Amino acid sequence: MQSVTHSFGSHIDVVDQSETYVCWAHTLLKNIELHFDAAGVPFIQDPRGIRQNHGDWTWLRSGYFLRWRNPYSSRLQDCNVTFIIFSATPELTAHLQNLAARGDWRQALMDPFTLFVITAENIFLEASTTINKVLTVLNYIEGLALRAAGGEAENEKFDFVGLHNISNHIIYLKEGCNAATAFIRQVCGGHEMIMSNVSDPERLAVMGAVHTLLLHKQTLVEGLVLRVDGMESRVQNLINLRDSDSLRRDSQAMKIIACMTMLFLPMTTLGVSQSPTIKQDFVV
Repeated sequence: MQSVTHSFGSHIDVVDQSETYVCWAHTLLKNIELHFDAAGVPFIQDPRGIRQNHGDWTWLRSGYFLRWRNPYSSRLQDCNVTFIIFSATPELTAHLQNLAARGDWRQALMDPFTLFVITAENIFLEASTTINKVLTVLNYIEGLALRAAGGEAENEKFDFVGLHNISNHIIYLKEGCNAATAFIRQVCGGHEMIMSNVSDPERLAVMGAVHTLLLHKQTLVEGLVLRVDGMESRVQNLINLRDSDSLRRDSQAMKIIACMTMLFLPMTTLGVSQSPTIKQDFVV
């Protein structure tokens, strides 16, 4: 399994006039471990014990392999599907187990890309949960900054390290969401290729429904990209707010210095002008 944001490959093997569709893929998503202290303050911490404000350098890596024998056959008994997931999340594992228990697995024989619909749904839920975790901390930092700018907590120390790590998390989240969108788009491309060679009406109807679901999952992940874009803008607004607040405080300090100068400098001048002078007489 590779540490890449995404990859997808596929080909069709022909052995003894029997066709087998094979595809493989990798995904990489940011992982976030959210905690709360005794006062209810949210913070992010690396589960490996690395200490840095809101730092977390862990990832969710998964690999997928699908093999579909006789994908164009109208006989269900001729089809054979193998789907392997490397480093599957507990939620994805539970979803696939429920599919097998309900008896809906026959649809996976008619169109194994049903399994990719479940995978795309899991990717969306994982990314959405991670975004919400980062948003929880960002909302808290934003609240502190607004209170400080309003004079309610001027002595509150601004967490530049924490905001830097939050900004990095947002960058990684955007990268992961864009990669997930590309992954689902490539899955849709492979699915369209197979659909174009299927003639059985019943199977085409099932595949059409599956393709619609895949496109829906793609739009869901694309919506996450918009959320991450908004988070990026909020971080930039926080930086601008902090800069403006610093300029305001510097301006107040300069006013105090100017007032002190105006108050004491004339007295100094007056003291110099009233100092005794030395008179000298010259005899020629």
